[in-house]
Amino acid sequence: MAIELLNKFLKQKTMSAIKQINLKELKNKTLVIDASIYMFKYKSENKLCEKIEKMISILLNNGINPIFVFDGSIMENKKETIKKRKKIKQESILKISYYENKENLTPDEKIELKQLKLNSTTLTIEDRINVKSIVENCKIEYFESNLIEADKICDNLIKNKKAWGCISDDMDMFAYGMPFILRDLNIDNETVVLYDTNKIINILNISMENFKNICLLSGNDQFPELKNNIFKLFNYFEKFKKKNNKNNSFIDWLSYHYIDKINYNKEKFGILIKYVND
Repeated sequence: MAIELLNKFLKQKTMSAIKQINLKELKNKTLVIDASIYMFKYKSENKLCEKIEKMISILLNNGINPIFVFDGSIMENKKETIKKRKKIKQESILKISYYENKENLTPDEKIELKQLKLNSTTLTIEDRINVKSIVENCKIEYFESNLIEADKICDNLIKNKKAWGCISDDMDMFAYGMPFILRDLNIDNETVVLYDTNKIINILNISMENFKNICLLSGNDQFPELKNNIFKLFNYFEKFKKKNNKNNSFIDWLSYHYIDKINYNKEKFGILIKYVND
């Protein structure tokens, strides 16, 4: 879904609901893992299998029960997004060459080079087979589906009480209203950053439904033409709260009063709502 600026917004407005914790604090918890996020990250460091093995070992040693979720085939309505990502990869490869031939990179340039390597990384069928083999050998449960995306599988597992929270750096997870999302997993320091969604919506004084709807309207891969600035949407929400109960439908109010100032299509937005709520 690509919810741009959400993390920046949450860190500015709800920092007390976000905290770094040690993995040992998650002992006896079952966590779903958005596998592709870490596969791309670790392959960009040329340590895919090594770090997947280390990740599993550290999680198990801290008493955590991991469930890996793998992406299946590309969904038809995301092919345009995939094309854009391929273009970004091509551009990143050119920039990487520039930085690697440059001496004495600044700290900012080193950070950018790391991101460029991540952007240019491609996972092969062999990579997926190797990682699944590691997971199987460790007797770790995993899921994969060609019919729905990994984030939807993660959400279903949590809704059905099969897992407590989700480990992923993908901000799309917030659009599902998952109660606990864990980002920035550090397998060297054995830490992770916990986002408590219920605390977040309490701080923002917003219902879960309206929070999820704002996330969806702030960016999605299915209908990129619906993307809006999340800061702008929350500014509208503050106006909404002055005249409405926070549990009323913000989207209905917004589309009635500001339809000419936002990117919105009722039919397409309805498809998104159904997808995340089913």
